[in-house]
Amino acid sequence: MDGISSASGVFAAVSIAIQLGESIKKIVELGKAIKDAPTHIRALFQDLEVLAAVLSQIEQLNKHVAFDNVTEKALQNCQIKILKLQNAIHQAQLNVKSKSRLRRKWGAFSFALNEHEIQSIQISIEEAKSTLQLVQIKSLTYVLTL
Repeated sequence: MDGISSASGVFAAVSIAIQLGESIKKIVELGKAIKDAPTHIRALFQDLEVLAAVLSQIEQLNKHVAFDNVTEKALQNCQIKILKLQNAIHQAQLNVKSKSRLRRKWGAFSFALNEHEIQSIQISIEEAKSTLQLVQIKSLTYVLTL
């Protein structure tokens, strides 16, 4: 029974990683569509691209090393943070009458999403990225010792 629960945990972690990658790609696409976003906002979307790359590498590592509990928890933590970002973006979109206007103008988006929320999201993304990079290093170290 222990092997079955372990295998289901690995599958859940892989599923989380895949879902996270897809969610991040959608957010980044939206960010790239906003033409006049300030530098710190463009940096946020660039950080998300790096986070997506780290997730992709973690998925690739999983072909050689199974996810452990630490990796699964890190992925779950990252998922919570990305969900927070998705919710903030969704709320901002609801507050903007025209989605096409949102895609063109940062002003419409920033009106619906205040500076404090943006800073909080940036910190969360940076924390998630750092945690996943640590997990990635741990997995790479394990692969190199095999």
